[in-house]
Amino acid sequence: SGTRTAPTVVLRGAWDARTTLQRDAAAEADARDALWDSGLRPLPAAALQIGGVQVQTAGTVCGNVCNASPAADGTPNLLVLDADVELSSRAGTRRIGVAEFVTGSRMTQRRPDELVTALVVRKPPADARSCFLKLGARAYLVISIVMVAGLVVPARDGTG
Repeated sequence: SGTRTAPTVVLRGAWDARTTLQRDAAAEADARDALWDSGLRPLPAAALQIGGVQVQTAGTVCGNVCNASPAADGTPNLLVLDADVELSSRAGTRRIGVAEFVTGSRMTQRRPDELVTALVVRKPPADARSCFLKLGARAYLVISIVMVAGLVVPARDGTG
């Protein structure tokens, strides 16, 4: 992680992906939330595939990361976007990259006195494209067998 100058999108602890998606789907194309930008599209796309409506409504992206499940659908998207986890305690606030935060199956670097207060995602360039794919035993209400997220940013010199 470290210092970066790219614009960011901050997802606070209680951010509810499904509610945001429903609002954005009804919005005018030119007034859509930053989450629908082509580079960030996999975040809400994954949120729609996590569990049933009850889980989608009650669950949060921060909770999905903190659970550190190998089947956490939100994590691949946050990894390709080089997102940071913001942790707060009485001692202060710190940020750590998602790749460093999740240390193993159901293990994170969150200390007992810390809460995850946000996820900070750097907004990809406007011409970036991204995708999230999930394989499970069924189409819906299923734990992922495998998932993948990708982000493609065209070369500035026009070669790709």
